[in-house]
Amino acid sequence: MKNHTKRVANAVDTHPIPGFAISNGRRWRIDAPHRERAQISLLVSSYNKPEHLRKCLASIALQQGLESPPEVVITDDGSDEATLQVIDDFAAASGFPTVLTTHPHDGFQLARCRNDGVRASSAPYLLFLDGDCVLPADHVAWHLRFRSPGVAIAGDCIRFSQEVSERVTLDAIRSGDYQAWGSDDEHRRLLRRHRSTIIYRWIPHPRKPTLIGNNIGLWRADYERVNGFDEEFRGWGCEDDDFSRRLRNVGVKIRSILRQTRTFHLWHPIDVTAPKSWKEGMNVAKLMQARPAFCQRGLVDTRLDESTSAVVFTGRAEDAYDLRSREAATLGAATVPIPAQEAAARTGPHLGSSTLHTAIAARGSGFRADTIVRDLSRRAA
Repeated sequence: MKNHTKRVANAVDTHPIPGFAISNGRRWRIDAPHRERAQISLLVSSYNKPEHLRKCLASIALQQGLESPPEVVITDDGSDEATLQVIDDFAAASGFPTVLTTHPHDGFQLARCRNDGVRASSAPYLLFLDGDCVLPADHVAWHLRFRSPGVAIAGDCIRFSQEVSERVTLDAIRSGDYQAWGSDDEHRRLLRRHRSTIIYRWIPHPRKPTLIGNNIGLWRADYERVNGFDEEFRGWGCEDDDFSRRLRNVGVKIRSILRQTRTFHLWHPIDVTAPKSWKEGMNVAKLMQARPAFCQRGLVDTRLDESTSAVVFTGRAEDAYDLRSREAATLGAATVPIPAQEAAARTGPHLGSSTLHTAIAARGSGFRADTIVRDLSRRAA
């Protein structure tokens, strides 16, 4: 854990991050005046598949029909240096606003990754993607065209075999040739899924239609209505099913976009926590329990006592990067819980104050203590 935090933090120290402050190795978002607010945040989940991620990001860089560049947030589950380098390369070459969230790897934590990505993002509309999927050049434009308050856009992917995946080179992505390589069975599967989504909009079903996390679009406001993904789901599977069910329970409708666009999944060995069949999954029993629409451990952890909150230091961006040398002794105690009333008294009225001050962070941001956020946009500029 310490090595991962040190490795990522050291990489950041070379390139100070406007709009973030430091506390015990963490970066906390204050604001990002250097970045024009994007229409859409692309939240790309990733873990130790650097070449898959490279191809995914290459397809994002080729997106067309957009009024402004999307914000790209890579929601990493604790990858090694090879993946971090791919992200750095993309940020430097694409010019897109780019953010990385990561943490020391501790098992499969996809729900946490997605929530961290949303916490670090800024756009009003969210598109969840997987880093092992390639996007057609009009994919993001279609999602923007379909966006509607109170509606979650359901997509999916064409799954390539290992042999076909190996043919998906960067040249094939630039030309778009790979889009013709899906099997007939896969195309039929997506057509059935599209039709079933339409049917279940009119015929009520307790568990359908569902969303697939590699291709979900929805407004941030709708995401917040259910407190995002439930971080109680660890290990492979069911976090998407739970998220879908809770959205439906608050009245969010699910609409298919599969007739217009889909992503293309690159083969890789399955996660070690994936079961042989869905019913054998480690999270199925939890999914079948009665669960509130607004989950307890999601974008905000509602289990925290409102009278106590972790504290981080914030201030002007130009001050934040001298904190380790000038305020090292104080920073060492920055995450000790203190009464909220005392913290509020220290905070002062404005986060943008020219003098350093404390701010209540745990309930307001939702980040855990080992989360690291890197804003790479300045490097891309």
